Amino acid sequence: MLLRICRRCSLTWRAECAHRHAQRRARPCLSAARVCRDVRLLRALQAGLARRQGVGENPNMAELEPLNTEHSTPARVRAASPDASASRATPFFSIVVPTYRSEGVIATLLDSLVAQTEKDFELIISDGASPDATLTSVEAYRSRLPRLQVASRPDDGIYDAINKGIQISCGRWILVLGADDQLADSQVLAMLRPTLDACSEPLVYGDVRVIGSNAMVPDGARYGGRFTLARMLGQNICQQAVLYRRDLFERLGLFDTRYRLWADWHFALRAFNIVQTRWVDMVVALYAATGASSKSTDPVFQRDFARIIRQLLYERPVNATLLAALARHWYWNFRSGRAA
Repeated sequence: MLLRICRRCSLTWRAECAHRHAQRRARPCLSAARVCRDVRLLRALQAGLARRQGVGENPNMAELEPLNTEHSTPARVRAASPDASASRATPFFSIVVPTYRSEGVIATLLDSLVAQTEKDFELIISDGASPDATLTSVEAYRSRLPRLQVASRPDDGIYDAINKGIQISCGRWILVLGADDQLADSQVLAMLRPTLDACSEPLVYGDVRVIGSNAMVPDGARYGGRFTLARMLGQNICQQAVLYRRDLFERLGLFDTRYRLWADWHFALRAFNIVQTRWVDMVVALYAATGASSKSTDPVFQRDFARIIRQLLYERPVNATLLAALARHWYWNFRSGRAA
């Protein structure tokens, strides 16, 4: 059953709404699917539902949760500090690399960055207090990577480290790479820049070439292509090929650290749901299929999948793709005897 929303007060339909608006000629209430096409009314509805949660007026209200949860840091994306940013011009790219015990693999990544013909980038190493020589290996490149920033402290997993790296970065476009990945060739950033300069989309992505055995594609094969929201519901973009414009994090918040391996998939679903994206036909990175996300699954993400789709519908109710996906999810859970 659809929630009925008062068009004038943007709250759940109640009897006093009929009384309050009895003198109005305009129809006071519409279905949620029609009202929520207006983003301003949606935000008012979101605030109204938050104020009224727990009152018990509608049992469906408890299922409708805002997308920015306590685990996803909202709109706190900034440069490292006023003093640090004043001493250097704002770079076009910020490349964020989470590291932990990476001394044996990070040199290949750093060599690929040194080789870039486009030099307008900063490198953020977000280290989780590695006990090995990771930081020593990184510091050896400081003379060749003048915009190198290193932050080492304990963290709560890969995406917590990425979030902290994003927060101290100051570039216009953000690219996240693993310590064992590398850019595809020396022209990658130079080839991307004209597209990024001209485009209005806040998320731009290309393809990767997979290095090593992986369930997705054979060793050495190209993975990617154009994604739609329907494809995203069953398959993720490789994060090493995704460039995020800074204001996208200001709009959606940072990665949700509850999803320890697939937080980038969760973020991409939210982005594809509400913003325009662009695919560029090029290989951005060589993706090492040796990381945790390529070898394991994320049980919390899998458990929350139906709730994630409901959250997406909450932000964009008129979406047949999401409704069909949720129906399929509930159907197969019913067939297998599991709760949705």
